[in-house]
Amino acid sequence: MLTRGKIIIIAIFIAIVASLAGLVAFTNVETTQIEGQVDVTLEGVKMKALDRENNVMTIQVDFGVFNKADRTLTISKIDYELFADEKSLGNGFMSLESVPMVGRPSLFSGTSTTIPSEFRLKYSEDVKDVWNLLAASEENDSISWRTKGTAEIETAFSIILIPFESST
Repeated sequence: MLTRGKIIIIAIFIAIVASLAGLVAFTNVETTQIEGQVDVTLEGVKMKALDRENNVMTIQVDFGVFNKADRTLTISKIDYELFADEKSLGNGFMSLESVPMVGRPSLFSGTSTTIPSEFRLKYSEDVKDVWNLLAASEENDSISWRTKGTAEIETAFSIILIPFESST
């Protein structure tokens, strides 16, 4: 026999399950709406610093993130592979995961935001040509740059992975 207390507990349990199912359905709909509404492009690549003593070059990779969605989003991470003249220089990442959402760059609706990332390039014979070109000139137009990777775009309820590939 169901007592009044048991009925209340069952009703609360059903409400919690329904709320969780609704939240999952909402995030799936939100993810579907946002995918395809965010474009990540390579805006530029330049040498930022050169440490000749340790043979390490810091390269600044600028990504443009264009938000076509009707809501403001944020970005938490970009994982990418950097290519110079179709030769892979390695993998890089930009992470803001340790920064609270309110401190991350806002991706306002209908606007593009530039997100910088620092890529550390260790000197080797494989990258000697690119290294020498960048060491001679911070912004070298003779190098063809390309990236491919994924960006983590966040809403209040979802993290959406956006794959991209872009070149300059």
